[in-house]
Amino acid sequence: MHATTAKAKVPTLKQAALVHLNGVVSGDSSSIKILNVAIHQDRQGRYCLNDLHRAAGGEDRHTPFRFTRSEGFQALVSELTPELEFAPLESMRGGTSPGTYVCKELVYAYAMWISPTFHLKVIRTFDAAATILAPTTLAGALRLALAQAEQIEAQALRIAADGPKVEFAETICNTAGVCKMGQFAKTIGWGPNRFIERLRTDEVLMQNNLPFQKFIDRGYFRVIEKKPWTDSSGNEHPTFTTMVTGRGQEWLAKRYGRGRLEYEIS
Repeated sequence: MHATTAKAKVPTLKQAALVHLNGVVSGDSSSIKILNVAIHQDRQGRYCLNDLHRAAGGEDRHTPFRFTRSEGFQALVSELTPELEFAPLESMRGGTSPGTYVCKELVYAYAMWISPTFHLKVIRTFDAAATILAPTTLAGALRLALAQAEQIEAQALRIAADGPKVEFAETICNTAGVCKMGQFAKTIGWGPNRFIERLRTDEVLMQNNLPFQKFIDRGYFRVIEKKPWTDSSGNEHPTFTTMVTGRGQEWLAKRYGRGRLEYEIS
């Protein structure tokens, strides 16, 4: 009898890059320097705001904590979140480079929040770094391979996740790409009146059943003007109806769909 041997598994590009990268570097990157301060990155490519704070002079009024609570910051995060494959902001505790890590767009916003001079310095530094076409070290090559592998993996996951979304949208959307509120409510298992009342309670809709402006700005709803009605004195009064967009359908379904007992309005 011939002895059988187990077939060795060939590691994927991502696994190989990650294993070798762990042996070469400590888990972060500091290839970008601003005013001689190394700006560390996490594995998602986000940049350390604490390093940027040091590069800007380290003043207390410019701390990352103050920036993340500044006017407009949360709105910017809300806009970026659907566009990215990872959270635009992440706090890292422990390790060799703890701190607050953010995507490049938030780096630019932070620099602009500090001063025009620092903003220009950051933009020019990042532009110069972007001109480097190929890594010059083993660690850099492995990071590039890992980033490419993760991008391919993320695209595959997104395609798989988008399948149900496409089917969902095709089920409840009309030809204009929007749905009436009552029609949408039935689709996710609510009675129209009860659903509208719940949205009023959660301050998504106003008492006149029109959405608050911030939800219109996010693209969740569209307000359509209908034919005005005429009172007994012959005066015309405009009427409006709230329609749910495709983006709004996904947002509402995640929070109010069948089986969702807890949700958060932000």
